[in-house]
Amino acid sequence: MTQTPPPSSSTPASAPLPAALVMPSEMTHYVIPLGFAHRSAVALLRASLFTRSFTVAFIVVAALYLILMGLDAADIVESGALSWIGLIYFAFMCLIAVLLYAAQRRSTAALLPTGSTLSARFDAETFWEQTPVAEQIVRYDAFEKLIEQSGFVFLKTRRGGIASVLPRELVPSDAWLDYIRSQLAPASRR
Repeated sequence: MTQTPPPSSSTPASAPLPAALVMPSEMTHYVIPLGFAHRSAVALLRASLFTRSFTVAFIVVAALYLILMGLDAADIVESGALSWIGLIYFAFMCLIAVLLYAAQRRSTAALLPTGSTLSARFDAETFWEQTPVAEQIVRYDAFEKLIEQSGFVFLKTRRGGIASVLPRELVPSDAWLDYIRSQLAPASRR
C-alpha cells in the first residue's frame, strides 16, 4: 500500500500542538472489513440511545400521551394503564433503535463498502478524510461532539448529524482524542 501525501492546511495554525502530541508524518489507511457497517451502526446505537436527552424526550412524549388520553395518576393505577405505558415504551424504543440502525448501516455501507480504503490525517486545526466516494477537510471546531464507542470514533456536527465514522485505529493516540475534544465548538465542550 502506498502512502499518500497529506493535503496542506489552508489556514495557518493559531497555536502550536501540545508537546504530548506527535504530529503523524503520513496519513493512516484502513481497509474496510466485512461487517464494518453493521458494527458501526450498533456502536452508534449504543452511544445514542439511553442518554439523558433521549430519556427526557421519552418522558415528555409519555406525559403528553397520558394527558391526551385524559388519564390522571389514580386512573393509571386502577385501569392497568401502567402496563400499557411499559409496552408503549418498549415498542417506541424498538422502533427508534431499528430506524437508527437501518439509517446508519445504509449510509455507512454506501460510503465505505467492504474492501475499500479509508484514509485520514490529523493536524493542529483540521481533520482530513478520504473515502472511495468523497474527500473532506474539516476544522475541529465545526464538530459538536466526539463519541468514542466500541472501537469507533464518531464526529457529530452542530446540527446533530454524524460527519465521520472512523475506526479507532485511524486516530494516532488517546492524546489526539483529548486534543480534538479540546478543539470542539466552544458551546459543546462538556
